[in-house]
Amino acid sequence: MRNSLLLSVLMLFYSCGTTGHIVFYNFDANKYDVEREILNILNRDSIYIVPDKWREHIEGDYFERIYIYFKSNPEELYQIGFTGDAKTWKRSMSSKLGLISIYNGKQFLYETDLSNKEQKRIQNRLEKELLSKIKYTFKRSN
Repeated sequence: MRNSLLLSVLMLFYSCGTTGHIVFYNFDANKYDVEREILNILNRDSIYIVPDKWREHIEGDYFERIYIYFKSNPEELYQIGFTGDAKTWKRSMSSKLGLISIYNGKQFLYETDLSNKEQKRIQNRLEKELLSKIKYTFKRSN
């Protein structure tokens, strides 16, 4: 039973961001540098900090995911994470960030839950309000 649970968790971790993602962003910088830039923005600009009313939806997340809160209409929480594992991250000079899901105050929504129009709106918001502020350039891919 314990091994089955561990295997399930590992499979979920390795598949995270490879299916069901909303969009991928490829960077010509390693995961640690891109992540540091994103976290610096989130820590510097408290408007992106997850409010207490939504904190229960991110607690207990065992994966290396980052949550970005957008207060302005529509109020949303974006879940992002890097593909790969620690071994890959240490030796690679590039990285791939996935927009995994969004929380709309009621439920988490994934690619299959969103229309193409909504996916574009969400991608544009993430790019304009966060990714454009980091020093590394990115290329969007699906």
